[in-house]
Amino acid sequence: AAGMAGAWQRGDLRVAYQPFVRLKHGNPVGVEPLLRWHRRGHAPLDHDRCVSLAEQTGLTLPLGTWRLSAACATARLKGWDLPLYLGFTANQAANPDLPAAVLRALRDNNLDPQKLYLGIPAPALIAGGQPLTNLMALAEAGVGMVATEFGAVPADLVDLERLPVQAVHLARWRPRREDGGSTSVLRALISTVHASGVLVIVDGIMNQAHQDWWRRGGADVGRGLFYAPVGTPDEVGSYLGAAQ
Repeated sequence: AAGMAGAWQRGDLRVAYQPFVRLKHGNPVGVEPLLRWHRRGHAPLDHDRCVSLAEQTGLTLPLGTWRLSAACATARLKGWDLPLYLGFTANQAANPDLPAAVLRALRDNNLDPQKLYLGIPAPALIAGGQPLTNLMALAEAGVGMVATEFGAVPADLVDLERLPVQAVHLARWRPRREDGGSTSVLRALISTVHASGVLVIVDGIMNQAHQDWWRRGGADVGRGLFYAPVGTPDEVGSYLGAAQ
C-alpha cells in the first residue's frame, strides 16, 4: 500500500477497460474503466485490490478523479460511441467536489453527459447526505446514475421509487449457482426492480452457464471474461469494432 503513490507517479498504475454487454443478444452497450497496478515481477493487481489499497493510503479521491478524467480522454481519442460506466466508492461519492469534477471532465473532452453513467453505493444513497446530494445534482445535469451494491433489503427496493437512477448493479454476493430456488428468488427481485423502470447490471460472467443463469433470472446487462477480458484501450477498441 505504501508504494501506491510512487507507482502512480511512475505510470505503473493505469486505467484498463472492460465492455458491458446486453445479455439478451451479447452486443456491447458500454465500457467500464478499471484500475490496474502493474508491478515488476508480479501479476497486476486488479481494480478491487487497487481501490482497497487506495482507501488505506488516502488516495481514493485523487485516483477516482484521475480515473474519470483518463477514461473521458480515452473515449474522446478513440471515438467510442458507447457510454462509460464508473462505479465510485462511498468515500468518493461523499466528496462535495464530485459533481464539479465530473462535469469538468465531460466538458474538457467534449463528451455528452448522457454518455456517462456513474455508480454510487445504494447504502450511501439510503443514508442520505452528500452522496444523495451529488446524485441529484449529476442526474439533473444529464449524467446517468446507477445504484451499486444493490441488494434485496426492503430499503433498497423502496428507494428505487424516489431515486433518479437508470440501473442497479447487483451486489456481488447475489447467488450465481444454477439453482432453481435461487433463480426464483433472483427473478422476483429483478422483476420488482424492472417494475420501477430500472435496468439490472451484473458482473462476474465467466462462462455460458453463468450467462444462461442470469438470463433466466432476468438481468439486463453484464460483464465478465466470457465476453472480453480487461484490456488496454486498443484491445477493447478491437473488441468493440469486431462486435459491431
